[in-house]
Amino acid sequence: MSGLLAIGVTPAHADRQIGGYIVGGAIEVEYDNAGGYNVFGNPTTPESNAVNGKFQVFERSNSIYWSNATGAQQIGGRIRDKWRDLGWETGVLGYPTTRETSAVNGKFNVFQGGSIYWSSATDAHNVQGLIRDAWKNKNWETGPLGFPTTDETALSKNNGKYNHFQGGSIYWSPNTGAHAVWGAIRDTWAQAGWENSSYGYPTSDEYDYQGGKRQDFEGGSINYNTGPIYYDRAAAVAYAEANWNRNPASYRTYSNDCTNFVSQVLRAGKLQDRGSGTSTAAATNPANWYAGIDFSAGSDAPTPYNSNTWSLSFMLKSFLQQTTSNGRPLAEEISIKGTPAQKTVPILPPQMQPGDLLFYDWENDGTIDHASVVVGKYNTVTPDTTTQISSTINMHSNNRQHAFWSLKSGNPTWVNTKVFLVHINDSAR
Repeated sequence: MSGLLAIGVTPAHADRQIGGYIVGGAIEVEYDNAGGYNVFGNPTTPESNAVNGKFQVFERSNSIYWSNATGAQQIGGRIRDKWRDLGWETGVLGYPTTRETSAVNGKFNVFQGGSIYWSSATDAHNVQGLIRDAWKNKNWETGPLGFPTTDETALSKNNGKYNHFQGGSIYWSPNTGAHAVWGAIRDTWAQAGWENSSYGYPTSDEYDYQGGKRQDFEGGSINYNTGPIYYDRAAAVAYAEANWNRNPASYRTYSNDCTNFVSQVLRAGKLQDRGSGTSTAAATNPANWYAGIDFSAGSDAPTPYNSNTWSLSFMLKSFLQQTTSNGRPLAEEISIKGTPAQKTVPILPPQMQPGDLLFYDWENDGTIDHASVVVGKYNTVTPDTTTQISSTINMHSNNRQHAFWSLKSGNPTWVNTKVFLVHINDSAR
């Protein structure tokens, strides 16, 4: 009689010969309850000692493991292979506490130290601790994350850990806890360098923010908007008119701040609701040029960073050319260049509207040197009865309001200047 008979097993489950080996006690009970011969086949080993327990292996890629703390549990297939790779019962997971159980389009076993989940699409992977708890709170494999696609993996920064899933990731560190990251916010964070970027680890899950989504990190926040966003031209122009010669207290003040000013104008028009957030990390990525520098960092930001050099005009212009999820750019760029023969600023394009931006390359050498905002649009008739479009602009650095910008300026300084109109799409998504 097996020594396991004493562990709560009735005489009705006396040891018996199955194939070439005896199967008895609690292992025999689990053999019968988990499907018997159809699931296990014959044993291929005798009952054997494990660390603080017993086990027996069967021919149909199955085993039964027993410990006094967990009872006898079936484990098989790829889940058993993963458990083996993690060190069997002496590894991080310890003994199984359930037999293999059906999940939605997959299977799992729970262990003393975590779980292993398998699906045909993802194979078998372990999930443990607070990452497993966070996954549970997202409804396991039926939630937005789906099945794990990696094992829990250690990170060098701050002794953190993560699992990737079909629909995102969960990252944990001792200082931040475990938080899920997915979708466009995860993509932005990944592009910046994951936890090694200035964003650091996530400190919250994704939450609703100004009609879109936001997630907080150690070094700032990342925003994403999933719905239609409209550029509020009236609000943008009103801001430009009210602040052409001043800088609100919520923004830092710099001597050369033309890009700072037009960025604030865009923020007033709610263009900041598109894209990424308030960490200085994204400042190095032209696609997210404004994160932590300009209009995304107002008085509600952890630190109100603002632009301080004309060179950032190029980054702003590049950002406005990015394509959004529906294939439309945030803005359309139209080159306007004078010629020595004209010695004038050429005709402005008809799609120009108040709230659009003008960028200037003084020497036509590919360097953007200055930016201003269009605050007025006028049709003028020249002596030869040609109707032409003019505008007034507001700017900072050399603070000016309603500066007249027209075809017949006759100013020789425009001869080599290349000017770009950036026409903001009122609804880019």
